[in-house]
Amino acid sequence: ETLRDWIADAVERLRQDPTNAERAARVVERYLSEAGIGGPGDLRAPGLMAWLRREAQAKAPRTVRNELAAVRQWSRFLEATGTVERAPFESVKVARCDSDDGCDAITDEQAEMLLSNAREECSSDRWQIRANAPARLAAYHLMLDCGLRIGEVRAQRWDDVDLQRRLMRISRDKAKRRDVIPLPLRVAAVLRWLRRVQESEGVETGGRVIPAGPNAKKMRADLDRVGCAGEGGRFHRLRKHAITSRAMQGWDVWRLTKWSRHRDPKTTMRYVRPSVNDLRGIAG
Repeated sequence: ETLRDWIADAVERLRQDPTNAERAARVVERYLSEAGIGGPGDLRAPGLMAWLRREAQAKAPRTVRNELAAVRQWSRFLEATGTVERAPFESVKVARCDSDDGCDAITDEQAEMLLSNAREECSSDRWQIRANAPARLAAYHLMLDCGLRIGEVRAQRWDDVDLQRRLMRISRDKAKRRDVIPLPLRVAAVLRWLRRVQESEGVETGGRVIPAGPNAKKMRADLDRVGCAGEGGRFHRLRKHAITSRAMQGWDVWRLTKWSRHRDPKTTMRYVRPSVNDLRGIAG
């Protein structure tokens, strides 16, 4: 019953994709069954950690991290609805990358190549709307020019976009603040074009700016094509580029923190990953 309520809350209030919400609920359901949870009193951090260790024997680290995130989100929902006094799994931290491999910001050249390649696919004579080229181009602009996370890009809705005033309310941001951000001129232009394409082709988007994804496999292929290798956090490298490039332009940390929608400037500074070429100009 709580899982059904959780799915409904995620879809209606947080505007999550229904498929993703149901997938997360199935993870929690499997945890409850395999860990032998009989009631709220059985929800303890050591039990969850033992279950995750068993999962790690047969599954990739990224999958285990996603399972932990799903269970933690569900436990917070239990706290919010008064089912438990406090979320029982806050002490269980979501594992991060063990190293910086694949997690640095992409370079300026890689960012421009990523956008250029997506634009070329859109203008190809053989281009078709189902190839997701327009959606991928818009997604890359939102990550590189607006600093959005990949989950925020996929959840963004047209109702929250004001192209006339060039403003966008984040439909589902990580901090759940529903921040309003300005849209750069070229991002607004791409979104206007994307909307015209969707309308002319009769694409069913379900109200989302980026319909059905876009396909993550194709996006990873795009990143491979520009030399953005690594397993963990590849999409997040675009957000790191957005923050790093603005830091190298001279933005002060307070302005950069506000633009990045972080609570703590220390978090923002961890995203600043200048390359050797970025530093060459100030090395003297």
